[in-house]
Amino acid sequence: MVQIRLRLGDITTCPAECIVNASNESGLGCFTPNHPCIDNAIHKAAGPGLLEECRKLGGIPTGTAKITGAHNLPAKYIIHATGPKKA
Repeated sequence: MVQIRLRLGDITTCPAECIVNASNESGLGCFTPNHPCIDNAIHKAAGPGLLEECRKLGGIPTGTAKITGAHNLPAKYIIHATGPKKA
């Protein structure tokens, strides 16, 4: 049986098997300083090891997802998914 739990709060403090990051195509985090997006929050909380691992992914094209370790986060993995951009 599969269990799914919903949690309201800060995703960077969630002790889960995995969390999902709304990534951009580079997979290297948001490049807008202090932008309040989830991508920035996850990269900041996970630490520099996440950026190193993401550099090895070779990007995350729109409509795809790739997985990394969670580094300094209490989750085990991060699924980075890139969705379409607003027109």
